[in-house]
Amino acid sequence: MRAEEKELINEKFTTLTTLMNAHFLTIDDRLFKIETQTTKTNGSVRDNEKRIVELEKADIEHIVRCPAIPQIQEINDQLAEYKMFKKYPKIGIGVLLIALIIVAMSGLELFNKLKVTKQLVENQILLKSNNDILIESIDSLKRQLK
Repeated sequence: MRAEEKELINEKFTTLTTLMNAHFLTIDDRLFKIETQTTKTNGSVRDNEKRIVELEKADIEHIVRCPAIPQIQEINDQLAEYKMFKKYPKIGIGVLLIALIIVAMSGLELFNKLKVTKQLVENQILLKSNNDILIESIDSLKRQLK
């Protein structure tokens, strides 16, 4: 190998080493930026986790000490039937249908009682008129016999 060739090879190695060092410096710079950002992000995450824990504790304390709980419970109790009908509409329709059938049967029974009562009243009226006719006939017979 001649001196020129060795010099060319050394120059090549020097150039490659310089390029590789520049590349490594760029990579180091990027890694440093990533590490810095990660540290900031981890700090923010830690702060947010602390805030979340504090808010959860405050929320639990509020739930325990809330002055509106009785009113909320009363509203929930009032809405229980509505929620049941909303959750199970077929059962709700069934209950309404059964109620309508019971009302209809009660109405028919009442109508039949009214018919029987009307018939009894008509019979009494007829009986009274027949009774009046009979009394008049007896009175007329008595007059004839006298």
